[in-house]
Amino acid sequence: MSQTFSAATIDRLAKQLREPAWLTQLRHKAWAAHTSLPWPHASDDVWRRTDVSLLDPLRGFEPTQPSLLSRLPLTEAELAQFTRPLGNEQLAVRANGAWLVPPGGQEVVIQDLTETAHRHPDTIRSAIEADGLSLAEQKLTSLNAAFHHDDLFVQVPDGFTGAAPFRLVHVVSTSAQQALFPMTLIRVGSGSTVTLIDEYASLEPAGSAETPHLVNARIELLVEPGATVRYVRLQRWGAGAREFLLLRATLAKGSTLTMANVNLGAAVSKAHIITKLAGEQASTKLCGFVFGHGRQHVDQHTLQDHQAPHTESDLQFRAALQDESR
Repeated sequence: MSQTFSAATIDRLAKQLREPAWLTQLRHKAWAAHTSLPWPHASDDVWRRTDVSLLDPLRGFEPTQPSLLSRLPLTEAELAQFTRPLGNEQLAVRANGAWLVPPGGQEVVIQDLTETAHRHPDTIRSAIEADGLSLAEQKLTSLNAAFHHDDLFVQVPDGFTGAAPFRLVHVVSTSAQQALFPMTLIRVGSGSTVTLIDEYASLEPAGSAETPHLVNARIELLVEPGATVRYVRLQRWGAGAREFLLLRATLAKGSTLTMANVNLGAAVSKAHIITKLAGEQASTKLCGFVFGHGRQHVDQHTLQDHQAPHTESDLQFRAALQDESR
């Protein structure tokens, strides 16, 4: 049955996910906010390079209903591609809402966000409701807050000093005119040192690139006092994808973040990458790498928000473009 973007769709989604009532209420609040906000205008300098109508799910897209506990059919080559370790990392692979390679170990917790929402509601609620976004950003992030699914929560405990990096691979199968709303919340405890590789990919039916699918994604990275984090986000969406991403890191006192964003896929990618240096002596280094081909369009907006004194940030983005990409 065809689905539409509505309050009734939110209720069906919440029932399927078996989420707490307060989280469903946040969804309805976000949907009401979305319907009341205007779309970004081309006169806004942040949006003048990208046609925002390409990211509007109400223009012919359908919200994806999570196929929980269903395995994604993968060929031998695809299976090897997504499950082959890059080095000595601890690997977890999630395919269409089910674990293909479950997370191992006991110290770093990786679980469904709904499970965490039942056990630790304050952590999830504060991350979702965090303020500081522009009205234009709220117009798009409110869609994720209303229809998010296949969500994960990553908790690195206080004082963690594991040497091996963690690599988390999210794989989804798509069809034409689907809209996906993944959400990932990562909390790194005080005094921890950790390397996280966060990889996203979509598999499309043959010949479907001409008819796009939509990805409205949100990643919140919470870095507690004195933590040191190396974070890599690797984007490998399919050739028919149109992506809007909010990636926001909030740094507490004395914490350090080194972040790399690598963009390889999607026909259109519009990313807002925000670092909030909320505590004294916090520091961040941001790197971005874009490898464009064909007619790909990549638009990345960054904000380093120095909210506390004695904070430092460094930014370097590089692009290598082929064909008609921009």
